[in-house]
Amino acid sequence: MTEEKKDIFLSIIIIASKFSYKILWTLNSIFEQIEEDFEVIIVESKFSQFDEATLKEHYKNETKLFQYHSKKNKRTYMMNKGLKVAQGKYVQFMFEGNVYLSKYSIFYLTNFTQTMKNPDLVFTSYVSRKPAEPIRITTKFFSLKRFLKTGQTYFKIHSSFFLRKVLIEVGGFDENYELRQDLDVILKICKDKKNKISFLKRVLVDYDYFQKNTNENIIYGKDTIKILYKNAGVIKTIFWVILHSQLKILKIWKKKLKAILYKPC
Repeated sequence: MTEEKKDIFLSIIIIASKFSYKILWTLNSIFEQIEEDFEVIIVESKFSQFDEATLKEHYKNETKLFQYHSKKNKRTYMMNKGLKVAQGKYVQFMFEGNVYLSKYSIFYLTNFTQTMKNPDLVFTSYVSRKPAEPIRITTKFFSLKRFLKTGQTYFKIHSSFFLRKVLIEVGGFDENYELRQDLDVILKICKDKKNKISFLKRVLVDYDYFQKNTNENIIYGKDTIKILYKNAGVIKTIFWVILHSQLKILKIWKKKLKAILYKPC
């Protein structure tokens, strides 16, 4: 590992805070890429169970891998730290257990951004997982109008690619948010009509699913409402809360009805 850097296409920032033993899955999928115009930045929390010896054993000769320690175990702080040292034209944020689905993933992304003439933000299709439900591929992408109408964001942070200079222009990630800093920054970028948003229909990244606990779900919901209020105003926020509550009640009702109708004799 070395500290010498040059301007490159993609900075892949890996946030190592919870499940650091899975980081080799992520790194293996990255270094199998046929496109080599990237750097990997690991931002490690002091609270993570990070096996630095194993990392050095596997990647001691890798000149595109850089490691930084974070004094805070806060995702937003760690993402901003990675952004601050990144040199890539584009930036991607990954977490332990995220993996590229193909060795051509970065190659596809490179060709797409060239074809689309360097968009400011690239969304891609992504894998959706929920407990006890089949895996789905989501081929929709984020828009404020769609978010207000359905309550769905239609993006994953690990499947979104930011033009680094645009991410810096909007101030990076707001550290007032614990779990929804991705929604805040994407709303900021999408609200500015001068920014070019593109959608790549191919799935590039998969992830290892884990379920949020009750406290995380509460924080997630609070962050979403605060971000929507800040970026869309009070009327749209009230509309979204009412609609989203109705959608959740409808889903619960449909599940209960289905359980009754299909209950074995």
